[in-house]
Amino acid sequence: MSLFQSSFVFVLSTFLTSFLVADETQWRPENVSATVQTGGAAGFLICYQRFLNEQPFAIHPPKTKEEQQKNIENHRKNAVIYAIFAEAAEELAKNAPLLASAPTTIKKDPREKIAHTWNLYRNIPLNAADLFQESLYLKYLSLKQTAAVEQERCGELNSYADLLADMPEKQASSALFQAVKRDAVLQLLNRVRRPLKDSQEKKTALPDEKISSQKLLIAVQTFVPFLQREPTERNIQFAGEFLDAVEQYQTAYSSLDSIAESVELLKKAFIVVKNEATDKVVREYAAVGEGTLRRFVLVGEQAPVWGADVEGNLFDAKTLDGKVTLIDFWATWCGPCVAEFPYLKRIYAKYHEKGFEIASISCDADKGQLRRFLAKNNLPWIVLSKESANAMGLESLTSYYGVKALPVVLLRDRDGKCISTNARGGKLDDILEKLFP
Repeated sequence: MSLFQSSFVFVLSTFLTSFLVADETQWRPENVSATVQTGGAAGFLICYQRFLNEQPFAIHPPKTKEEQQKNIENHRKNAVIYAIFAEAAEELAKNAPLLASAPTTIKKDPREKIAHTWNLYRNIPLNAADLFQESLYLKYLSLKQTAAVEQERCGELNSYADLLADMPEKQASSALFQAVKRDAVLQLLNRVRRPLKDSQEKKTALPDEKISSQKLLIAVQTFVPFLQREPTERNIQFAGEFLDAVEQYQTAYSSLDSIAESVELLKKAFIVVKNEATDKVVREYAAVGEGTLRRFVLVGEQAPVWGADVEGNLFDAKTLDGKVTLIDFWATWCGPCVAEFPYLKRIYAKYHEKGFEIASISCDADKGQLRRFLAKNNLPWIVLSKESANAMGLESLTSYYGVKALPVVLLRDRDGKCISTNARGGKLDDILEKLFP
């Protein structure tokens, strides 16, 4: 028998012995330390697996005030138990005679993964880094469970990141922190969005705007410092969850005052990331995020237009002075955009002589495809090219207005102020009829 085979047999036999030891006694949080001392890493896994499988403090949506209070207590108990497991895992990582790494001949099969854990698997010799990262994960769970009861404590997840600098395998630990933090914040955000979604689906009264907007603000206040501290591509993409939430509130409630502070906090965070992030993709995402928030509160504000046509000729924005202008973001590959053109041609013919103009911004990356489309389709209004503007070093108009999906249309009045961010189809005609009686 080889040295490797002997080591594996020893670990496996220890694992099975620990299972028998742990199975003889009903699982209790206070038994964790003793079981770990007896069975080492295997004993830890047995206790942990039994805790997860049995779910001794199951959480479910409360139906009564009594159930709600019981859930709160269950959260607190879970937080304590996670802390106990975290201490045991950290001690194992420091003291147990674990292998430096798992043997390369043994695959960490995802199908054998223990539910809800970071990097622990059945029947696999664990290394110190695995257990140390698991202890981090459990500490975060402890904080997160408490934060589910006392939301303001979610801020502790930010300060906890300071410890990462001195931890082994910092990159993996940092990724772990970010994944758990995103999950914690998403839980907060979902508790905000769920009542609003339920009321819309069931056609019942909307949740109280003041209370709901305060919950949204708490979630934003938790996320913003995290984003500024960890401006990664995954985290800036995750910010889209908050942009969606803001848009849902804007649609549901007539006043923007209730979410103005959330919008401003998110906008400032995007500006910081856009100006300070080293990754170009992250900066671009941040610019689009800032633009999306700008568009959400654009009504009543100036809506500038700039750019260049497909041949690279600079557009003179003064040609729009005194005109009601539809700013239309489109692409040749966008079916709904192109399908709207016959209707826009009729509207353009009806109101153009009265002072109506269209400035369409093509988002096509292929200028040759745009030229061919324009050659086949006579568009009588102004057509600008995003790619031409980029080639000239101009700020992206699509980023400025946060255009992530097409079509997007903005309608501005004679003074250049936005009067609608959704003037499509018959709605556009209705607005123009009032503007041009």
